[in-house]
Amino acid sequence: MNKRIPLAIGVLLIVFTVIKTGWDEVMSTASQMSLTDGAVMLLFQLLTLFLSSFVWYLFIVNEHVHIKLYDVFRINLTGQFVESITPSVKVGGEGVKIYLLRKKTGLGYQDVSALTVANKLVSTLAFLLIISGTVIMSLIFLELPMIIYGVFACFVIILFTFYQLLKWAERYPVNNESSIIFGKKLPRRFPNVYQWIEKIIQFVTQFSAKTLHIMKYTQYRNLILSVSMFIWMAYPLKVYLVSVMLGFDMSISIILIATYMAYLVSMIPLSPGGLGSFEMTMAFILSVGGVTYGDALTIALMTRVFTFWIPLMISGVTVLQFIMNHDIKRREREIEYGMDV
Repeated sequence: MNKRIPLAIGVLLIVFTVIKTGWDEVMSTASQMSLTDGAVMLLFQLLTLFLSSFVWYLFIVNEHVHIKLYDVFRINLTGQFVESITPSVKVGGEGVKIYLLRKKTGLGYQDVSALTVANKLVSTLAFLLIISGTVIMSLIFLELPMIIYGVFACFVIILFTFYQLLKWAERYPVNNESSIIFGKKLPRRFPNVYQWIEKIIQFVTQFSAKTLHIMKYTQYRNLILSVSMFIWMAYPLKVYLVSVMLGFDMSISIILIATYMAYLVSMIPLSPGGLGSFEMTMAFILSVGGVTYGDALTIALMTRVFTFWIPLMISGVTVLQFIMNHDIKRREREIEYGMDV
């Protein structure tokens, strides 16, 4: 499916909801935010974008890889762009990051995959710690639909299963014959298939061992975890700031629950970047906290302007730069080849 179609559907869903809720009401509330407020939110968002790249940079330099923080920032933005335009459970951009990091550093796919997955796992574990506390808080203060708790349970199961698969793959005896699994007839009858399977098993085994080793023994482990926690804790702070800028006095506990539950629901791969599901979930929970649904929707939409749409535009510029540089280098090679001929 064309990647623009899910994005367009998400946008149309939001527009439909705004019109149904009351276009004038939403626009009137949104106009309360000043240019100064917008500048503050923009700087705050840029800070968290920088910090997310900084965490990945710490993982990379810990492996004695020479790369500039600026380059990591650009690669990270490019991955976030792909993640934002594809329904991908927050992992759609990892393949792009792996490809670009390998191209920049010259490392093997096992190493760059391990560095990228380790970074994602630490971020996800930080989110797990926070969302677990949020679920407990919501059980105390709010009565939310059971489907939200079901999404949380699925999230925990998937994360636990993935980590256990890494542990299992790490322990797999690479030097043993694959006939332990596939029998002795496969190597004789299908030698090419057998070799292909052997390569996959070796890659996954070494990649898993490298990923777990990076997570356990990086010298910046405490700093990485602290910054990752701060990045996630900054999300409800952004929502709180937006609500204050729009003239609302919201409960901190309601904002915490609305923010993290919205991010949890947006991980369901229904639309790019959780478009629609994020806004609807946040608006619903905030409206339970005492504001009208229209005002709650405005808070959610204005938050997304700074946490989704502006980063999408910034990362889009970075993607264009990569494309232009690639075209320039390709043309230079074509000219050089033509001259040689």
